[in-house]
Amino acid sequence: MKLIKSFEKCEFKEIKVFIFFQNYFLDTCHFSKLIHLIERLYELKNVSKIFLSSEYKKNQSIGNLNSKIDFIDDNSDHSEIQIVFTFGGDGIILWANKFLKNNFNGVFISFNSGHLGFLSSFLISEFDSNIEYILKCFSSDNQSLLEYYEYPKINCQIFSDDLLQSELNAINEIQICRESLYSVSLDVYINDIFITTINSDGLIICSNIGSSAYNCSVNGPLIIPGNDCIIINSIAPFGINFRP
Repeated sequence: MKLIKSFEKCEFKEIKVFIFFQNYFLDTCHFSKLIHLIERLYELKNVSKIFLSSEYKKNQSIGNLNSKIDFIDDNSDHSEIQIVFTFGGDGIILWANKFLKNNFNGVFISFNSGHLGFLSSFLISEFDSNIEYILKCFSSDNQSLLEYYEYPKINCQIFSDDLLQSELNAINEIQICRESLYSVSLDVYINDIFITTINSDGLIICSNIGSSAYNCSVNGPLIIPGNDCIIINSIAPFGINFRP
């Protein structure tokens, strides 16, 4: 996952932009900022498409902009999207990534108007002072001014009888949870080396930037986002043979 850090070392040619936000944002005083962003993106010659979620297609607040935007759903082809603007907290970044099938490899530019802002590039109060400079950097003459952090995702592959059944990529964590009243017994291997067997309600495998999420609520350690590591943490373990 790529999050805007500052404005160096990032290159785009024909830019396709996706803007993601939650419904409540339409009723806030910040909605005018969203309108301003769409109108300014539409004016840029190298921005070829502006996408919104199809759930807003019939929204009256968005209606006047229909000629300037395209609508997509979570089954659309998202491979052409290069930049995602989000308005909200960290949760909206995670929802945007989920909407894009967890396979988005472009850059997030996020304005935090929620409670948590660990992943957000800017505060919503900084929108007016930053948006024109950000859009200026979209032009071919200024793209050398863009820079981003890149964080690895966790890849999960699910097998049954040695056959791959499904695959997904996560920003925060992968959870293995019990579906019955009984705890589950899980064998933990790292690099094909057996580590231990855990009896618990489940298991969390989280990334460095996910350490402050579910992992934190079950007393797991907090990791500085720049650290190249993952955390394996049990959920309500039975016994004392395993700790994160």
